[in-house]
Amino acid sequence: MNLTTSRRRNWPLLLGWLIVLLIVFIALFGKGFAPLDPQQGVFILRDYNGIWIKPPFPTLTVPGYPLGSDAQGRDLLSQLLWAVRPTMALVVVVAAVRLCLGTAVGIASGWWADRRGRALDIVISAALAVPVLLVALGVIAVVGIESGILAFIFGLSLIGWAETARLVREQTRGIKGQMYVEAARALGQPDSQIIIRHVLRQILPVLWMLMAFEISNTLLVAATLGFLGYYLGGGVWFQVEDFAMQRITGEPELGQMLAIATQDRTHPEAMLFAGTIVFVTVMGFNLLGEGLRRQSSREQPDTVMDRIDGWLQAIVWQPIADWAVTNIGQVRGAAKWVVFIVLGSAFCL
Repeated sequence: MNLTTSRRRNWPLLLGWLIVLLIVFIALFGKGFAPLDPQQGVFILRDYNGIWIKPPFPTLTVPGYPLGSDAQGRDLLSQLLWAVRPTMALVVVVAAVRLCLGTAVGIASGWWADRRGRALDIVISAALAVPVLLVALGVIAVVGIESGILAFIFGLSLIGWAETARLVREQTRGIKGQMYVEAARALGQPDSQIIIRHVLRQILPVLWMLMAFEISNTLLVAATLGFLGYYLGGGVWFQVEDFAMQRITGEPELGQMLAIATQDRTHPEAMLFAGTIVFVTVMGFNLLGEGLRRQSSREQPDTVMDRIDGWLQAIVWQPIADWAVTNIGQVRGAAKWVVFIVLGSAFCL
C-alpha cells in the first residue's frame, strides 16, 4: 500500500471529541463532585498551623480548598464545577439560535437570484461589518441584564448569525447549479421541496461543523462580556462592608468568576482557572470543527502526527500485512491454534 494513499487518523477530530466529552461530563455531573457549597463563604479560617487567615485563600495552602477561594471565602474548585453548566447551557442555546437564523438566511440568499436575494446579501454584508461584542453590549444594556438569559440570547444572536449565513449562502449557490437540482425542477418540484430534499440534505454535514465553531465563538464573546461585567445573574448585589456592595450571581458562572476576579488583581487565581476552562473548551470545539471539516472534505494535511502515523504504517504495519498475505497458510494455522488454546483455557477455568 502506498504511503500517500494510506488512511491517516483525523487527530483534530479525535482530540476535539475527547475535550468536548470531558466538558459535557463536567457540565452534567460536575455539581456532584463539588467538595463544598460554592455559594457558602467563610470570613475567617484556622489552617493546619493554627494560624487564623482571612480569604481569599491561596492555592494548595488551606486544607479543603485545593484551588483556593475568592474574596468571600467560597471554594474555587466547587465554583468551577458548578459554573460550567450554566455557561455551556447559555452558549449552546445562543449557538443553536445563531445557526438556525444563519442557515435560513443563507439558504434564502443563495437560492433567490432576484431583488430579495440581493437585499439579503446587503443585510449579511452589513451584519458582518459590525462587531458582535459591541452589539451585544448595547443590546444587553438596553434590554437589561436583569432579564437574564433572554438578554444574552437576543444580544449575541442579533447579528451573530452573519458568518454562518455567508458560508451557507455559498454552499447553496454551488448546489443550486447541480444537474440533479435542475432535473428536480424540470420534473415540476416546487422550490420548497427542492430545498428540503436536496439543498438542506447536502448542507447538513457542514452544519455540524458550523455548530462547533459557533459554540467556540459564542463562548469567547460570552467570556469577554463576563470580563466586562456582563454575566448571568449580574443584577444580584452582595454587601461587602457597611456601605460597599459587590455585584455577584447567585449561581456560579464562568463570566461571573472572570468579572469578580478583575476586582482583586493581587489574587488572580479565579481568573486563571476560569480562563483556563474557557481556553480548553474553545480549543476543544475548534478542534472538533476542524476535524469535521477534514472528515467532510477528506483532506489529509501533512502534520507531525500524520508523519508519525505514516512512518508506523510504512515501517511496522505494512510489512506485517505483506508477510500475512505471503504466508496466508501459516497465518490460518496459527489462528486455529490460538482459537483452540483460548477455548481450552476457558473450558478449564
